[in-house]
Amino acid sequence: MKLSLDVGCGEFPKGIVNCDQRRFHYPFFAMADAQFLPFRENTFSEVFSFHLVEHVEKPERVLSELLRVTKVNGVIEIRVPAKLTSKAKGHQHRWRFDYDFFLNFFKKHMIMDLSTTGRFSVTFERRFCMEIICKVRKAY
Repeated sequence: MKLSLDVGCGEFPKGIVNCDQRRFHYPFFAMADAQFLPFRENTFSEVFSFHLVEHVEKPERVLSELLRVTKVNGVIEIRVPAKLTSKAKGHQHRWRFDYDFFLNFFKKHMIMDLSTTGRFSVTFERRFCMEIICKVRKAY
């Protein structure tokens, strides 16, 4: 069975296990800060983080935690709103990502985190100029 985690699930959880810093009443819910996830290493086959990293002070810390809890051959999918969309202009956003900044920022931190632990593959894509998607497959 594939065990999936949705970090920053908000009102629309996608994982079997869901996590947010606000309290929601879902089955298999953990209230936690995305920068300090309360799960063991190599636990989840799929990890989702949609429209979360633009809100946190240290997105590289969130990325490190997502990598830590993902199993070998697991997949991480991170989505952020594109810089010029109305979703990216929220007052709670600490970061505004355009495609190149997102790509360079996350590649830099992924390489730092994974270079000592194994191989990985990364893909980036734009979705209708509305959001930017990063998919990471963790491998050894």
